[in-house]
Amino acid sequence: MPQKPGWCLHIKLDPSEAGTWLNRFGAPFEPWIEEGPDGHYLRSSKLEALTDEDEVRAAGNDMLNVMNGVASLLGMRKRASGLGAVLVRADGTRHIFMRIEGAVIGFVVGEMRVSTGTTDSSPPVASNFQTMAAKAASNPLLSEALVSFGQDESWFNLYSTIETIENLFGGEKELLALRMVEPSSLKLAKRTANAHRHPPSSFEAPPKPMPFGEARELVRRLLAAAMASANGRST
Repeated sequence: MPQKPGWCLHIKLDPSEAGTWLNRFGAPFEPWIEEGPDGHYLRSSKLEALTDEDEVRAAGNDMLNVMNGVASLLGMRKRASGLGAVLVRADGTRHIFMRIEGAVIGFVVGEMRVSTGTTDSSPPVASNFQTMAAKAASNPLLSEALVSFGQDESWFNLYSTIETIENLFGGEKELLALRMVEPSSLKLAKRTANAHRHPPSSFEAPPKPMPFGEARELVRRLLAAAMASANGRST
């Protein structure tokens, strides 16, 4: 597939999951990932429209944080990370910008190839990864929830995810009214998280705290239900 000139983000993928990232975020749907002889690149028309490496690095990392949330929600374990802004030229070569001790350096390398996300001749379709990322792009609270869930696994990030989902639907009471989650389970998860997030003098741990793995699975299911719902608020 011909290379599109424009800005993109050089990213680092764990080798054990790189193939899945390429398959689930394949062209021509957004966002997509291209592979070169020296790594992987995040592409999007939003990045291509930017004008300098600072803007590309900031916007690309924001986009990648949401993609990490989607990947985590759908069962992937390894986070992708941004390495630097890249300008793809018309001949397919790339001008890579890297920051080393505060200075920006640039160098040019060879062309990339594009993954279409499919190996057969049927028309390509957007993956569920891309569909979720696109939905989150139009809803700041969904994006925030995905970013929290896709970060390091901790009680702090789990609580932040729950809190954002509650805000998405107008509060805890409104969320529970939708029956997306068992009320007692949500409250136990929150109490357990608060016991880990705050000093013992501020929040007393419940008699039977919820194990972290159980709490994360509860939040994963809740986030998936929120993603599937058409009733969430965008502000």
